[in-house]
Amino acid sequence: MFLHKIFVLIIDRTIDRDAKEVDLTRRRIDKIEGFDFLRCIESLCLRWNLIKKIENLHSLVTLTELDLYDNQITKVENLDALVNLEMLDLSFNRIAVIDGLSALKKLKMLFFVHNKIEKIEGLSELTELTYLELGDNRIKKIENLSTNKKIQLLSLPANAIQTIKGLDKLLNLRELYLSQNGVKEIQGLEHNKKLEILDLNYNLLKRISGVRHLNNLTDFWAKSNQVMRSCIWLFE
Repeated sequence: MFLHKIFVLIIDRTIDRDAKEVDLTRRRIDKIEGFDFLRCIESLCLRWNLIKKIENLHSLVTLTELDLYDNQITKVENLDALVNLEMLDLSFNRIAVIDGLSALKKLKMLFFVHNKIEKIEGLSELTELTYLELGDNRIKKIENLSTNKKIQLLSLPANAIQTIKGLDKLLNLRELYLSQNGVKEIQGLEHNKKLEILDLNYNLLKRISGVRHLNNLTDFWAKSNQVMRSCIWLFE
């Protein structure tokens, strides 16, 4: 508790109360507190710390970017007041469930890379979302994205996905990353005609098909699959 008080005092004395950007990377911070005096802040970076809980942010209503990358957070909570938030990075934490985001209507970029997430959920209210990164989790199925129609980038490498589906409402999708999964067949992309990048490296594909209609595709990656070398460019 004594150390907390010292740290809060240091923050209050060293950071301009009118600051729009605050970066406290690698400060060994273990608790979020002492930011109430920041009335104009737009970007708060607390990456590479020891934070276990999201708390004491309710007064930072002007915040548009919150970076909590690589901490020890287990639950998404106490974010309802941050109604202007556009970017949230919770990558490299210990989160198992996507929840507590429904009030963040303006959120455009969301990062949950390297957590313990098993299911895509809790995103239905985020209709402005354009970038969603969920790589290196435990997700088995692409689902619950029908209301997120503005998504342009969806990143799901290093999960446990075997089938490509659940993307039919994502008509604006331009980049899809599915490397290091268990995908056996390219399917479910009939409506994603704006797709420009498709990453299927390190899967279980035996043939290349289901991509002929993707006229905007500029980058297609499918190395380290089970496709015969002589058939790698035969888009059936």
